[in-house]
This record gives sequence, C-alpha cells and structure tokens, in this order.
Amino acid sequence: MPVLKLYLNGVTMGIAPRKNDHERAKRGEVVGWSPNASRRNLAFLRSIRVDGLTGHAYTLTLTLRDCPPDADAWHRCRRAFIERLRRMGMVRMHWVTEWQTRGVPHLHGMVYFAEPQNRRTLIDHWLAVAAPYRAGIKGQDVKDVSNVLGWCKYLAKHAARGYKHYQRAGAGIPKGWRKTGRVWGYLGDWPIDDPVRYEPSDAAFFRLRRIVRSWAVAQAREPVTSRSVSFVDWRRVNWVKGMLRCANERDSRLRGVSEWMSRDLVDAIADWMVSEGYEMGRRLVVDDVTIDPDTGEILDGV
Repeated sequence: MPVLKLYLNGVTMGIAPRKNDHERAKRGEVVGWSPNASRRNLAFLRSIRVDGLTGHAYTLTLTLRDCPPDADAWHRCRRAFIERLRRMGMVRMHWVTEWQTRGVPHLHGMVYFAEPQNRRTLIDHWLAVAAPYRAGIKGQDVKDVSNVLGWCKYLAKHAARGYKHYQRAGAGIPKGWRKTGRVWGYLGDWPIDDPVRYEPSDAAFFRLRRIVRSWAVAQAREPVTSRSVSFVDWRRVNWVKGMLRCANERDSRLRGVSEWMSRDLVDAIADWMVSEGYEMGRRLVVDDVTIDPDTGEILDGV
C-alpha cells in the first residue's frame, strides 16, 4: 500500500511492507547508525516549526584528537558538556554523533540560549571536558545560526546516503567499542508539528513521485553561491534526475522519494490531484495514533 508522510518541512513516500520480519537489536544495545535512527532524526528535523523557535542559536562542530576508550567515556564527555551549557542558560539543543575517517567521534549540534553568548566560552567548555582526549582549539567550530532550516538540512545532509555514509557506517566505529549508545538526540522545548499521512492510490503515488522529482530537479538547477562564486551543482542535478531510475521493473514500482518540501506546497499539489480525480486518503498522525482529520475519529489498525 502506498504511504505518504507529510512533515512541516519535508515529505517521504513509499510502499509499506506487507510483512516486517527483520531481526531487531536488543533494546538499549545501539551499535552505530541504523536506517531507523536516520529516519527518526530526519523526521524530527523536518517537523520543527522554525517560526516558533525563540532565543539565540549557535551551530557546533566539536572534535577530539584522541579517541575515547569506549562509548561510555564519549557519552560522559558529551553529557558533561551539555551540563555546562545548562548552567549557562541553554534553552534547547539537538546533537548528532558521527565519526571521522580515522575512527574518532565528533559532535554536531545546534544549541539555543535566551541571550547571546560568547562563542569562545562554548569552545572553552568543550576543551575542558574533552581535555583527556587532547581536543585542540583549531578543531572546534561555533557559529551564529542565520538560517535554522538550512542548518537542519545540513545536519540531515547524509540522509540520502544515511547510515551507509562513511561518517555513519559501522566500519567507522572505533575499534574496541562494543556498542555506541545513542547517536543523536534533543532536549529542551522544541515546537513540533505532527505529520499528515496520506494513503494514495497507486495512480496517485506514481503521479506524485514524478511531480516531486520534477520539483527537485528545478531546485537542483538553482545556482548556489560558495565563496562569492555562483554555480549549478550538476552532480546533484544528475542524481535527482535518476532518483526513480531502476533497472528492475518490480523494484522501480516500489521506489519512494524523500525531499525537503514545505507542507503548504505538497498540500496544494495534493488538493490539485484530488481535483483531477486522484485518490489521496488523507490522515493525521499524532503521537503515532492515526486520526481522521475530518471527523476526529481514531483509526485503529492503520
């Protein structure tokens, strides 16, 4: 059955499996990034109501020279840093753990304070808690956030490659680490909008896939500016053009899409498709409970 989930800042669409019999890891034994972890992180970032965020935001990229002996040591370092941020008046934070090619973890994050802070103070707090692993000042980066949605996209930049990307792949996990523990998280008050779920017909699913691809191609063709030079990223254009391409006909019919698109835009497209006679089957998902948005009825078994 085709399923479309529409977030505030993105859309995912695919064919729901009829049977889910894959083996699950024991609860609490997290070993690196998994497809589910990547999807949950991406879903969170796409659900943020950016206009509801208050305070002053900073982006963080924090590194170590030496690798901690195990995941517990790494998490103690991260938690000690977060506790220091709390004492500074932190309002909210989102963080992600990834690994460098040499197998050493580093921390990406976005942190909010009620009032502007000294960026060097944030770096000094990290250098203090990460001193046992010889963290150097040149390896740290703290900046003011000028585009929150853009930073969310940056934090999810590996979503298309997901857990297979070198910074998230299991091969990059430090040797001797039996487990990694949580690889992303958030704390504080984040304004979140629940996703809307559609259950489109096959015809609507195939039509909407093509519309999303055409929109993504148009976005990819927009010039980007780097170091005062504008250019079109043709690698991105060619990748987007082939996002639905598959040599196997059966797999091609099942291939979904995942893009950063505004809810208003996709809703407008869905309304147009309904006017053209396509069946969309709109549902609202609140805390994993599916609700009929017209009647408020809880729909069991969906």
